[in-house]
Amino acid sequence: MNFYTMVFDEGYLRMLWDAAHVRSLVGEYNIDHRIDINSGPVAHKNVFKEPIRVSFDYSHPDYKGRIRGDLSVQEGRLYLNQKALNALKPLIDDDGDIIEVIDEKNEIGYVFTPLQVAEKVDAIDMKLTQINQWGDPEHLAFYEDRLERWNIFRCELNSYMSLQCSQAVKDLIEKFNLKGVFFTPSLGNRYPNQFDKNKIDSH
Repeated sequence: MNFYTMVFDEGYLRMLWDAAHVRSLVGEYNIDHRIDINSGPVAHKNVFKEPIRVSFDYSHPDYKGRIRGDLSVQEGRLYLNQKALNALKPLIDDDGDIIEVIDEKNEIGYVFTPLQVAEKVDAIDMKLTQINQWGDPEHLAFYEDRLERWNIFRCELNSYMSLQCSQAVKDLIEKFNLKGVFFTPSLGNRYPNQFDKNKIDSH
């Protein structure tokens, strides 16, 4: 079974949370559901009763000409537009939590929070996982047979910040020509060079 890290493609615009709106919905100190600052595996769909306001970052001069992707990786979460949700929901629905967001153009999108965590099934192969001198993982290795029921998952070892996905997810994204992410076999690496030999595909 093949797994990949799904990475935001910097050629597209990044989604930004409206932190003030999040605070108005859940309170400033409700850290579990401060989705703008807490990227952990917490279910939010029963908490947010209305779409959360978001925007897309046009602020930097270098972003001129960039467009929104169908997908965006947001610190271990996945933003999806309607096209992406229609394509991926049947495959990923059991692996996480989906809430609605609304952007500055009043268009509805969705944010998927993966709830599956590799440590829950003791799926990290620590003999092959590479940890750097600061204690951060540079490459994750898994006992893949323990993950065969999951299509998207994360790891506590790297603070849930990288998004691992199955071959089936990658194949569907390619089938529907969804833009905004690419894939690397460098598992757990949030910042792979988009132009190196390990890059699998660009969207």
